[in-house]
Amino acid sequence: MWVAWKSSAQTTTSRAEVMGLGGLFLQAAKTPSDGSTIDLIFDLPTGQVRGRAIVRNSKPGKGMGIQFVQMKPEDRAKLHRFLSAAEQVSAQIPVTAPAAKLRAGKLAAPRLRILPVCARGTGSSRFRPETRKRLGFASRGK
Repeated sequence: MWVAWKSSAQTTTSRAEVMGLGGLFLQAAKTPSDGSTIDLIFDLPTGQVRGRAIVRNSKPGKGMGIQFVQMKPEDRAKLHRFLSAAEQVSAQIPVTAPAAKLRAGKLAAPRLRILPVCARGTGSSRFRPETRKRLGFASRGK
């Protein structure tokens, strides 16, 4: 998933590697320093989310861990719905975030790792096919 973000020194987009209710890890070659504030925006199947975050762990050349510090309640709700649905799907389909891997001679894009937001097994199985479709995790050959 791509996240657009803006700091005092730059405006760019980065791929989110890990996502949770508290924040993200964004891949970025050039990162703001720890403690910097960034504004961000990203699209989820549940809607567009905007917020403000603080850089908590900057690793130039690799990326940065950011903590959400300001988000409208409706945006927080969209994020929570997305993460809850993704967690239900991940019980069925492995979701990992390592660097791209070589599969069958082709380079596969890295997947987004979802951090848990609720207890597993709390969803109805009738929603799983729709959730898979919305999240783009179509089951291969099934």
